Amino acid sequence: MTRSTKLIDTWLALSTKMEQLISQHSASCSESDVLAGMRKLERRLDNVHTASQLTTLVHSFGHMVPRRHRVGAAIHTQPTAASRRKQPGLTRGSKRQLAGRPAKGQSVAVKRPRNLAHNIQLGVRHAKSHGQGH
Repeated sequence: MTRSTKLIDTWLALSTKMEQLISQHSASCSESDVLAGMRKLERRLDNVHTASQLTTLVHSFGHMVPRRHRVGAAIHTQPTAASRRKQPGLTRGSKRQLAGRPAKGQSVAVKRPRNLAHNIQLGVRHAKSHGQGH
């Protein structure tokens, strides 16, 4: 069996599988959406002029198909722990939390000054240090 015959046989097997999927899911999917996707595939096939482009096209077929399990460092957390992550830059899910110093452009919370006259003038509560003088 030559190399091109093997490629053609593999493609025929894939096209048969595609036909089976279309007949299996035809009742639950929108025919216009599937046809639009096929037209898009046809346009992409029309733009293939080199072997490299063909290889890239074949490798990019499953790129947008969602996977069941995503790869990544996610350890599931309790719902309460996820809801406490309210700071910007932290995900509310179970992805890992960022560590280390904040980036230069990131704003840091500004402490209220401990100046009673200034705070009265601004009409804000007076900042007290914990455990000192009260």
